[in-house]
Amino acid sequence: MVKVYPFKAFVPSQKLANRVVTLGSGKVPEAVLREKAECNEFSYIRVVKPQYLQPEIEQGSPAFYQASLSNLANLLSNHCLEVFENGIYFYKQTHHSGKILSGWIVGIDADDYQNGKIKKHENTLKAKEGRLVEHIRQLKSMAEPVLLSQNLPDDILTLSHQTQETTPLFSVTDEFKNEHSLWFISDSNIIDRIQSDFNQIDSLYIADGHHRVAASSTFILEEFGHNSGKGFMALIMDDRDLLIKPFYRLIKHTQPLNLEAFFKVAGYNYSDASDVNSYEDLQEHQVLVFSQNEKWVIQLNSPEKHLNAVEKLDVSVVERDIFSPVFGIENTSNDNRVSFMRGDTSIEFIKNQMEEGKFQFAFLFKSNSMQEIKDVADQGLIMPPKSTFVEPKLLTGMVIEDYQY
Repeated sequence: MVKVYPFKAFVPSQKLANRVVTLGSGKVPEAVLREKAECNEFSYIRVVKPQYLQPEIEQGSPAFYQASLSNLANLLSNHCLEVFENGIYFYKQTHHSGKILSGWIVGIDADDYQNGKIKKHENTLKAKEGRLVEHIRQLKSMAEPVLLSQNLPDDILTLSHQTQETTPLFSVTDEFKNEHSLWFISDSNIIDRIQSDFNQIDSLYIADGHHRVAASSTFILEEFGHNSGKGFMALIMDDRDLLIKPFYRLIKHTQPLNLEAFFKVAGYNYSDASDVNSYEDLQEHQVLVFSQNEKWVIQLNSPEKHLNAVEKLDVSVVERDIFSPVFGIENTSNDNRVSFMRGDTSIEFIKNQMEEGKFQFAFLFKSNSMQEIKDVADQGLIMPPKSTFVEPKLLTGMVIEDYQY
């Protein structure tokens, strides 16, 4: 039984929303974020990354937190943010592909994470987690929902459709032409329905934001204790609506290598891939492999039943059966011959990078299914590094949970 709660929040004013909200770190280049911080006095990036304005301050230092607090106070004093008392939110993203990505922003019981009802598939770095806990503690707020997913009850989906027929608080468009819209729900009957519906669910899966889940739940338990009725802010989406994309694995290998000869000797079923231009063109258990001048699709065998959920993943099979014997790469997480790039990057761009000598071989996989991710989490295992890139990517400062209550 998953417990969800309404929560108090700061929300950008309708007139200034497009100036306040921003895509954050890892979603746009750092140079773009720096420019936003320097040129837009109301950008929430100033709260999250005050060092962009004051390069002399060290991240995690008292001066860093004081600058964050000062920049947040500036937004409040200039009425860029409005206070919304206890409620929940509905979020919709009209993705640039045309797909609608939507869900409910609620508070998630911190005890549910500690008790394993909020299931993870990535490890967290303790140092990063600690910095996030302290940032939340100093600001008494969190500026971006984590993304959780599950197969949601029909009643929640019905409420979602009904809500989209009403007028949102505001809509803003990001750098990638994705439109983000937000609704505020204070009707106690609807909130009761949402809470009752989520109480039917045994668990939720983290789709994005492992460090923020760990940090915010730690803060809540330390600040308010167990069974406090406080929750960390999360966007919960139906798992059928997520956009799950793969990553390239890019190999730097400067020695002569006939990869096709290895495929033949190893008995791989492979073929010319001139008509494959995206991970979306790949079929089940297919892997696109290319160099500057050659391009193949290899067909992997279906995984053996006795393997665990991680061992069954296509990327695990390739790392074990190709990367190890061919390149001598045993661990992609700490080998400097391996780099990663989002799987929706064009093949033409990758080949241009090859021409510059940055790497020599590229491996691209079909996206993991949500069921594969669930299986990994259910078995208490961890996905290989850079296995999935999940959308929607949310805006920082669109909803800011306020813990000062």
